[in-house]
Amino acid sequence: MKLVVVVVAVVAVVIVVVVVVVVVVVVVVQLAVSVPAAEAAVAEAVIVVAVIIAVIVVIVLVVVVWLNSKCDEIELLSQRNDLTAMLQKIKSFQPKQTVTASCIKGKDGGGILFEKEKIVLRWTEYFEELFSDQRCANLIQEHLQGPEILRNEVEKCLKDMKYGKAAGIDNISCEMLKALGDFGIDMLT
Repeated sequence: MKLVVVVVAVVAVVIVVVVVVVVVVVVVVQLAVSVPAAEAAVAEAVIVVAVIIAVIVVIVLVVVVWLNSKCDEIELLSQRNDLTAMLQKIKSFQPKQTVTASCIKGKDGGGILFEKEKIVLRWTEYFEELFSDQRCANLIQEHLQGPEILRNEVEKCLKDMKYGKAAGIDNISCEMLKALGDFGIDMLT
């Protein structure tokens, strides 16, 4: 791999030198001899093309040197048996893939939507339906109907409860309920 870099570097240097010599010769000839306008335009075009070629060669050389350094890093990681780092380095060369949907189904099988505005409207409609709350207003009140809770039932339950147990989802422990005494029993019934 290093031989390739050296060859490319030598070729690039030779091309740059040739371009510089051509540019200098053309400029000197233009200055030394009075050249008609048409020939001067051709000479300027040659200079521009030569400069563009020189720039392209330098860019290619920089890319080749950069790629060579990355390949050397990958080879070094391979020799160290650091496969994870090596695969990450190789993966960094791949372009990032982004997945975007360019079409979606319409509501109730109403065809396929391709236009961006219609897709956005369909997603908006979908999420509005998904998050709309159509439950009854007071779900708890509906389930509170049933027989009355008697005072002696509450007293027996409080007496049977053991100390040191975890509180329920309401964060009220049995110690709190027992500490309320008769007032707590009255509130619970």
